[in-house]
Amino acid sequence: MLEIVGNSETTASIHKLYNKKFGCLINRSILKFIEDNNPDKEKKKKAIENFKLSCAGYCVATYIIGIGDRHSDNIMITKEGHFFHIDFGHFLGNFKKKFGVNRERSPFVFTKIMEYVLLQNENDKNEFEEKCC
Repeated sequence: MLEIVGNSETTASIHKLYNKKFGCLINRSILKFIEDNNPDKEKKKKAIENFKLSCAGYCVATYIIGIGDRHSDNIMITKEGHFFHIDFGHFLGNFKKKFGVNRERSPFVFTKIMEYVLLQNENDKNEFEEKCC
């Protein structure tokens, strides 16, 4: 199955756009992408809400289904803040190994950069945790 999702970028391209080669080390890149694409205060609030809910769903779903190959070129965000995974070639525990070492070492991906978006409003982080549970 294939679906084209317009108005979206990979997190890798977002990091490169806002921070060049050190993008994944700077917390603000995803929030900056959301702010730049939602300059109106209400649109920004809605985009962060979309990010929070879709990110919670992503974390739970990828953990339960056992999605692998979760790197920044396989994770995307729409301009409206929806967070989603692409490339489902590795799932149900069928993970990549390199030189006999399992490349998937965490049950789901939730980075400091993703957390930074939710830290703009303490209620967002708390609500994110509640949605995940």
